[in-house]
Amino acid sequence: MEPGYNTMTALQHAEALVSKLQNNSELYSASELKTLEDILHPAIFSIRRMINSLKPVNRVPPEVFSIILSLVSPCLPNPPVRYKSRRAPFYWPSSLTQSRQDIVRSTHVCHYWRKTVLAIPILWVSMDSGDVRQSATLIPAFVERSRPAHLQLFVDITKVGKDLQSVFDEEPSRIGELHLFGYGNMYTSEQPRNLIETCRLPQLEYLTLMSKMGISNSPPVPTRMLFNNELPRLRTLTLLNLPWFPSNRFDNLTHLCITKQREYPDLEIADLFSLLRPCHRLEELVLSGFAHKNETRRELYWRPLKFHRLRRLAVGYMSATLLAWFITHILNPAGLTIRVFDMRCGVSDDFTLGGAASIRVPHRVRLTMQRPVLVFTAVDRDASTGIRVEREMCFKKCREEDCPDWAENLWTLWNLHSVEELWLDEYAGLMRLEGYEAFGSKLLGELAAVTTLVLSQSAPKADPKIFGDWLACLTTPRDDEGDGEGDGDSDDGAFGVGAYCPKLATLHLWVEVRSMPCAVLADFCTARARMGCPLKRLLVEFPTPDAAPFSDADRIRLEECVASVEFRVACRPPKMVVPARCNVETHDFWPAW
Repeated sequence: MEPGYNTMTALQHAEALVSKLQNNSELYSASELKTLEDILHPAIFSIRRMINSLKPVNRVPPEVFSIILSLVSPCLPNPPVRYKSRRAPFYWPSSLTQSRQDIVRSTHVCHYWRKTVLAIPILWVSMDSGDVRQSATLIPAFVERSRPAHLQLFVDITKVGKDLQSVFDEEPSRIGELHLFGYGNMYTSEQPRNLIETCRLPQLEYLTLMSKMGISNSPPVPTRMLFNNELPRLRTLTLLNLPWFPSNRFDNLTHLCITKQREYPDLEIADLFSLLRPCHRLEELVLSGFAHKNETRRELYWRPLKFHRLRRLAVGYMSATLLAWFITHILNPAGLTIRVFDMRCGVSDDFTLGGAASIRVPHRVRLTMQRPVLVFTAVDRDASTGIRVEREMCFKKCREEDCPDWAENLWTLWNLHSVEELWLDEYAGLMRLEGYEAFGSKLLGELAAVTTLVLSQSAPKADPKIFGDWLACLTTPRDDEGDGEGDGDSDDGAFGVGAYCPKLATLHLWVEVRSMPCAVLADFCTARARMGCPLKRLLVEFPTPDAAPFSDADRIRLEECVASVEFRVACRPPKMVVPARCNVETHDFWPAW
């Protein structure tokens, strides 16, 4: 800027020019006005750009702006379909799978946005052969703008055009993530066969292979060598509904998901074990939908596979026998968290883990009804290992004559005499089980060492009588002959004779005010004291800061028979301590515990 030239001077010159044009417009010819327009247009464009740059959103550093765009992009239209059914793809949370096909729109906002977005390669790595918005002319642009980042490809194997094929032919070393979707056994034509078997992808880290059509309609094929066995960096592999296993050796694999259709029972467990055996770095494994024509074959007696880095194992949608077999043959000596899911009514053979579970001495047990699924969770003392078993209940509607009552077989999981904490979440739902009175007494009879009982119920309209029913189980004298081995660890010399959970010292309640019968709770505490096993601590929590419904008389009764009584507001129900690995990197096959 020249000396003495300031903003005020510029404004004065601009006003003078506008005044001359308005007062003496007849003195200028068309060519002169056109020349003047050509001179002023760039200046006006610069002024608008300067105004736009002063907006707060455009004063964010490009590095921060790139992070914001990368996080916002999954909210754009048509994100990848999550695994809500066996016909939808599943993506690991560590994958880069984010819908960025609409990132072109962000370049149309303003000059600053366009300049910033074009300078961020990671925003241009995603390409989808089935997306009509990504025409053939856009794919080369995405490839150039994404340099030098690794590419992320979603490929319908029947819609591989020339531009996308050129990516495999000319820049295979840039493909870091590949999701292939086909039909049948994915070998219906020469092009898919060449793509899957001969292409070399040395930088590939994430791979998904999925058949969109029922594999029962396709002839079986032998094991296949993928990508010329040139996958040295592959860490995550997902195989969905395929009638074959890869014959590659995956030494660096950390995450593996395999889902099959139960209608196709000829898959060999030997091929599966050949795939798993060299995966010494495996950290998480998902197996779903397996079946076997003859589950008593010699494979069922194989020696277990041990993975010293395996943290989580999820198995489900298969027969109880096969479920138990997988749990007994896939181990981690240092401890493993297990999820057993999609156990449906109608399975003829009972689900008994016996010594299969990685947790031998459960310290905390939680039962909850997420209708129509009964969820049983057990965790050891230091919360390093645990197991979660989910079983859909029939609620007397099952037409299968040989449908087992899973709740009756719950006690065959482990010896529950070591359990010290019992958590009953949504206890009102548990009362919907057939014969819940026997269920409750049997459960409590096996828990001789329990010192803490936690009851939570979030339904405001829950029947208060249900709350009293659970407490009644703890004040009813035991029938030792009926319970058999339930009193093996109890010390009747120090605690009340014939009481359920004689060592119970802490009762923790989280309930809606309207479902809390105060008199019932006071009667319970008094009855436990008379039985010779009084409570030492009573903690009552409410989700709202409404006045506690206890009268002064109720408080006096409680304080007479309980050493410590505490009332407080808690917006959310208490959570049982579970292994930290259970609530990180959650996904469709591993929900938060």
